[in-house]
Amino acid sequence: MMLRPEDMFGPAVDPYDPLINGSGMDREIVVWVDEDRDVVALMSARNVGWPRLERLSAVVARIERDGMILEPAERLSPSWLTRKVGDEERKKRDARMEVIRPLIDASPAIFDPLERGRLIAGAMRRTGRARNSIKKWLLRYYANGRCANALLDRYEGCGHRRPGTTGEDWRKLGRPSQGLEGFPENVTPALAREFAAATDREVKFVGEAFRISGAYDRWKNESCHVQVEVDGVRTTRLHERYDTKAPATYAQFLYWYRNDGRHEKTSRKVLGTPIYEKDNRAIRSTSTNETWGPGARFQIDATVVNFGVTSRTNKNVLLGRPYLYFVRDVWSRMIVGYYLGLQAPSQITAALALLNAFTPKDAVLKAFGFDPEVDRWPSEHVCASLLHDGGELTGHWGDWLVGRLAITFEQTSGERGDLKGAVESLFQWADVEWSRTTKGRISPPRYRSKAKRNADLAAVAAGQLDSIWEFERKVIQFILDFNNDHVLTGYDADPDMLAAGVARVPADMFEWGIANRGAPKRWDPEQVQFHMMPRERARVYPDGIHFEGRVFTTRELEPLQAEANRSGRTLPVEISYDLSGQRVLWHTDVPSGFITCELADRDRAFRGLRFEDGKALEEARRQAEHVRRVEEDRKRAHKAHESRREREARSSVPATDTRTVAQIRADNAAARRSERQAERETAFCDHASRARDARSEGATIHQLSVSPRPSYSVPDLDEIDDA
Repeated sequence: MMLRPEDMFGPAVDPYDPLINGSGMDREIVVWVDEDRDVVALMSARNVGWPRLERLSAVVARIERDGMILEPAERLSPSWLTRKVGDEERKKRDARMEVIRPLIDASPAIFDPLERGRLIAGAMRRTGRARNSIKKWLLRYYANGRCANALLDRYEGCGHRRPGTTGEDWRKLGRPSQGLEGFPENVTPALAREFAAATDREVKFVGEAFRISGAYDRWKNESCHVQVEVDGVRTTRLHERYDTKAPATYAQFLYWYRNDGRHEKTSRKVLGTPIYEKDNRAIRSTSTNETWGPGARFQIDATVVNFGVTSRTNKNVLLGRPYLYFVRDVWSRMIVGYYLGLQAPSQITAALALLNAFTPKDAVLKAFGFDPEVDRWPSEHVCASLLHDGGELTGHWGDWLVGRLAITFEQTSGERGDLKGAVESLFQWADVEWSRTTKGRISPPRYRSKAKRNADLAAVAAGQLDSIWEFERKVIQFILDFNNDHVLTGYDADPDMLAAGVARVPADMFEWGIANRGAPKRWDPEQVQFHMMPRERARVYPDGIHFEGRVFTTRELEPLQAEANRSGRTLPVEISYDLSGQRVLWHTDVPSGFITCELADRDRAFRGLRFEDGKALEEARRQAEHVRRVEEDRKRAHKAHESRREREARSSVPATDTRTVAQIRADNAAARRSERQAERETAFCDHASRARDARSEGATIHQLSVSPRPSYSVPDLDEIDDA
């Protein structure tokens, strides 16, 4: 009776057969077993030859004698056996299986060479298939686990796949090249080394301008040509190795470049490892998975806004493109703080952005016309860790954040924006939103030209640009809309949040996290402001503290102001300030450590104006005054010219240009001489009067010696003017 393997062993979960592994021996596949007949069919794992029949008892004895072991074949199972199969491939596979199924059922006769030949001949007559095709399918079936997928075509295994075995005398592999005389050379290991050397030199010399075609041209110029001398003239010709063949084509060079892994090596050299890792690294986890709740980690970053702004009080004054800081909570994705100003990213601006993140927002919302009861912004907490990308958070506030607030600083490497993607993605989102409602968008080129600057000024003249106050209000409006209305897509929520059905809205998640995960720590806003605001040395004058061209004062400062007025010297003090320019904190010996000084009445024109806004207005005023002075000088010169023409008209002698200039100088000299003579006479009269008064009072009069007549060896000022 002929038994099938599945009848003996039952339907197997895994279609692969066990392998017999012996020390120093090839692996063999067990393809069929008949214990009643004491017969087993073995096949080499290298797919060499057909399965052969052996005695089962002899194989078992050899296993025990030689120490051979049985191991499952799952470790050697090719991935293409379990891949997804398309409709066309499935039809081919099933048709081939129907052809060889009667032959498989004829075991063990199929393992005998004579019987196998007769069975294959019968299948040929029955199906019309070629003998070689039927033999190939049978070998695939037995060698690859006796399953239907073993009959699939392996297109990925076609072609020349033996690296390092290409011979120089071989004919070119692949399809024939078009438009070439002779056959191009094959890419041998030696030629691949030339390609690699030319690529490395191209990267070294051109850097970011690297192109694959440039590397190929460099290889042709340096490796395919030699310098020769013909009739005393040095020229270039192809290398003698190309007398019978052509150089490798660009398509061959490109094929080598893509399959040699050279693209990654070159990209790392051209772009640098940080930028390459930013765009091509593997992502194994998410930033949300590394946090436990709201306030666990904040991310901070800054960028320059692509919109120009003007002064709040004078919209004809262009301030430029402001800088914007965002502070974002990683767990809830809520924007917890911001800073907008004209000062470039620095320690001061970063500290002010964190100051906004750690303190309540009611005063800020009211200052820009929002209702805190309606427009929610519930962030006023201190984070546990802060992720930033540079040395901006150094200085006294950095030490205070670490030592007093126990904040852990986490710093990313340079040019790795992907490591703090939660805050980086906000800037592009905000730019798109503002582009829809704000005019005067400025393209962000690397270098700003004078023509673009003139275009900005033209936008100012047309009234298209917002003031810095209007644009900051749009920033706050964007933050409120994002926190309260924006639904996050692709957010990886925690299981308990998923079970609670919390909407993927930042403000909702933040409030749910505070209620269920615990609220982050809070600090006194006044103390946070005192320690986070930048510090500077200032001077106390009789009218108050002078700082950045403004005067600040308070009642407690009056003793120092009086001392400065009495002593005639200024007094040094230490202050903290913010860039709003409306107050400073005077460091003094009080329980809180500071006293707030407000803007003095004499500088009431600067109320509501930032420091940079006031400076821009002052600069605009100076420029306007300069224009007025130039215009005044022009009018004065015009009047002098008109006076000269009138005098010439009254004169009988026609005046030339030279005569006119001389006459003007003479008139000016005569006027100055008359003024000096009048001053001398006035001074003499005053002196004589004082002398008469002294004599009338009986005072002693001392006769002063009269100075000799001055020497005329040195010219007088009048003589210089006359000259």
